[in-house]
Amino acid sequence: MKLARYLSVILLSLGLASAAVAEDRAVPYWASLRGKEVNMHVGPGEDYRINFKYHREDLPMKVLRIMEGWRLVQDPDGHKIRFGHGIHVTDKKQEATLPSTIKIIHRTPTAKEHLDLLAAVGWSSSMSDAQEALVLAAPVFAVVAEDTVSGKTIGCALLLGDNVSFYYVKDVMVHPSFQHQRVGTAMMEHITNWLDTQGSEDALIGLYTGDSLSSFYEKFGFKPAFGMNRKVQRNEKK
Repeated sequence: MKLARYLSVILLSLGLASAAVAEDRAVPYWASLRGKEVNMHVGPGEDYRINFKYHREDLPMKVLRIMEGWRLVQDPDGHKIRFGHGIHVTDKKQEATLPSTIKIIHRTPTAKEHLDLLAAVGWSSSMSDAQEALVLAAPVFAVVAEDTVSGKTIGCALLLGDNVSFYYVKDVMVHPSFQHQRVGTAMMEHITNWLDTQGSEDALIGLYTGDSLSSFYEKFGFKPAFGMNRKVQRNEKK
């Protein structure tokens, strides 16, 4: 039987906590799994057969409904799972703790800021000024990370899309001097929060990344998927 065809109960051998706080939360909202191994049972109790196991601590879960301590949640694959009275997810996403001098601002980077970041992270760009202007006019939402000491923009992330059925995360960049300080995590949290609150329901969100960063984006609910691409090349290279 496919997971999408039924509601299952996840039971964890963790300490229980009061669900009173969760009852006050407005739904939907995002939460995360606690525990490195989580059993999914086919019925409401440990006596029911285990049908599936999650092996991902901090896996994002979307809480859809809360009633008398029970939660109906949805995992990144779209499977709906009912949790018991014990709180088995953290009620808040693990928000990035940034250095006190860094702040995230909701705006599109300027052309100079964007080009400077491209150069800093080693991404070549042969775009003209007119092409760069078109790129920066395209996002439906964007964020920059600013160093308040120097006043410089040290990171950015762009979100493109038709605002109906598809969004594309592009140019998530952090200056090398500020990498490994959770700047990228903070920017992606702002991007995903916008999608969760402002994005079109059931829209697909895509991005390109290498294997080394796949685990980073998985924290925000992204998963590997087959894809194909091609480039527009009118002039054949000799």
